[in-house]
Amino acid sequence: MSLLESLIRRLLADQKTVYFDDSPIFREQILNHSEAVPLLVQIMLRESPALAGRAGEMLSLFSQPAWKPLLDALPPAAADERTLLLGAAWAVAQNSDPEQRSAMSAEAMPVLRALLRDKARPDPDTSQTPVEIEYPYLRVCDQAYLLLRYLENPFFDETLFRSFDDTNRDLEIQHYNRRQDLPVA
Repeated sequence: MSLLESLIRRLLADQKTVYFDDSPIFREQILNHSEAVPLLVQIMLRESPALAGRAGEMLSLFSQPAWKPLLDALPPAAADERTLLLGAAWAVAQNSDPEQRSAMSAEAMPVLRALLRDKARPDPDTSQTPVEIEYPYLRVCDQAYLLLRYLENPFFDETLFRSFDDTNRDLEIQHYNRRQDLPVA
């Protein structure tokens, strides 16, 4: 076990640490170290629900350095896991410098556009991972769409999209994909 993994596991197991960002060990040796992200993702997806939840909390404090490792983890994961990772990606996007969002969007576009075809709906009742789903009716493709729109415009109003049924959300995603394929003049 590497020193970094040992530090992460010790901090995750320490129930006295309620807020990770208050921990000097977290801030100085874990936060925004890209090599910590795959370790946290594996803990989030494979460990006990309590430890997985704490790993998700820790990961949600990261910013741009976590972006690429999170994108790399998305495609092979199961639907519940993709939902959890999209939530972590959303947190990372929100924590990142707004000036970096354009580059983050370009980097995410191939992965997230592939997820726009993923109509799987997470099922928190069968998941081993503590997936907190704010809108349980949203499918993986819906969440990927909303993340792409957020990266393009952090003030994007998702209310209308969320109110659509699956058929209308599919139509909106198809229109979005067609707009992305248009040549820039």
